[in-house]
Amino acid sequence: MPNEISITKSDGTVAGPMKQPQAESYMLNVINDISLKSNLTQSLNDVFDDKGKATGHYVHNGQKIKHASAGKTGAGASVSLFWTHDHSGIKIVAAGEHTVSTPNLTEYKLCFYGQASGQMKNGATVSLVKK
Repeated sequence: MPNEISITKSDGTVAGPMKQPQAESYMLNVINDISLKSNLTQSLNDVFDDKGKATGHYVHNGQKIKHASAGKTGAGASVSLFWTHDHSGIKIVAAGEHTVSTPNLTEYKLCFYGQASGQMKNGATVSLVKK
């Protein structure tokens, strides 16, 4: 279990490494909605514990993406964090919300922040088809 993580900004530079309280403060400024603080905290707990779910075929810089989400499905009601974990540690690469949950499909909108291009691009939709 890491005690620090980094955050890959949309310009490709990295903020951190930082401990959980610092990461929470940083991400709360990115999300800019204090009502989502408890959902952010819960998602960050999963990131710091390196828990989370596989994110299908999604990758960033050749690394598989994991995600964690907390809160109710629907616009403005959840926080979903997307990260990679490799030899250099854990890096959050995008943040959004859980928008669709059906027996066959789960979707997340990267509405809070994402990368400038690629699968984790800001504004992209991450779609996971359940088999």
